[in-house]
Amino acid sequence: MKKTLVFENTYFSLFVFLLYDKNWKSYDYLLWGNRFDHDFVEHFSTYVNVLDASHKAIPRLITKSSKSLVKYYLDKLNLRNIVKEYDTCIGNVRELNDPFISINRVQIDDGVGTTQFELINGPKKSSYFSSLLNIIVLRERIKISKTSKFLLTKNIEVNSDYSRKCAIMDMNEKWAELSESEKKEILSVFRVSFEDFEEINRESAILFTQPFSENRSDYSEIDKINGYKELIASHNISEDKLIIKPHPAEKTNYIKHFPRSTVIRPSFPAELMPLLGVNVDKVLSVATNAGECFKGSCNLIYYSKGAGYFNFPVSLMNKLNSMELESWKK
Repeated sequence: MKKTLVFENTYFSLFVFLLYDKNWKSYDYLLWGNRFDHDFVEHFSTYVNVLDASHKAIPRLITKSSKSLVKYYLDKLNLRNIVKEYDTCIGNVRELNDPFISINRVQIDDGVGTTQFELINGPKKSSYFSSLLNIIVLRERIKISKTSKFLLTKNIEVNSDYSRKCAIMDMNEKWAELSESEKKEILSVFRVSFEDFEEINRESAILFTQPFSENRSDYSEIDKINGYKELIASHNISEDKLIIKPHPAEKTNYIKHFPRSTVIRPSFPAELMPLLGVNVDKVLSVATNAGECFKGSCNLIYYSKGAGYFNFPVSLMNKLNSMELESWKK
């Protein structure tokens, strides 16, 4: 009997998979990374078989080689041993990132900054030195080269190397196809209810934040906060109308910096909000995929990308400005 492993590290892509496959309860799951916490692993285990290895893979799947080279190789070997028990791996499979893992791979959309960015821009050119280094540290030269299928949630201009492997899933259509009991079960997985959004109305503005200061040692939290303050002010948003949804990987205490705002919990897929009938005035972010789902449920979606007032490092600014995200107005 063929076995499938669901390999996920974000609430968004996990939600996409639950919409995509009605048999989602029949698979094994490996949850990993700093978006999920141990409490969610325990909770999700009441619905599906979550591998015990998930606890060790939170907050990090593979130890940084700079921290411990021995632990790095042991983690790579452990992941290889887990995956070899399966025929198919579906989820954020680009992060298997091991040339010696041979398995059918299906990539679930995980946003504009990763999968979509690679599909649009194509493979990066590697120097001889970086190619040699990849071999030594057991990394794939092109993370998505072994992927057999890409399941995307938006239609993008895909590089010709990958166009035949891509399929588009309309999240609104998939949600509408579910029975009421199926919808309730998915909501219970993410511990979301209609009542969670009672304070949000058509006058509200939602700010989706991102872990820039957490992910980079060359970028400070104060620069991030000042950038968000400028972004909010530029759209004349009153703080008492502001709803902030932090990224699950963030450590910033937003209520400290925006005391009159409403900060909602980060640990659920934002895409559920418009599906539950949440309508707002404005949706703001730097460059998060979450804003896309509000088209038709708001008056404005605005991406600041690498705006100067965020004082991003040049490399990050350039990457953000190159993303295929367009602001939208009703």
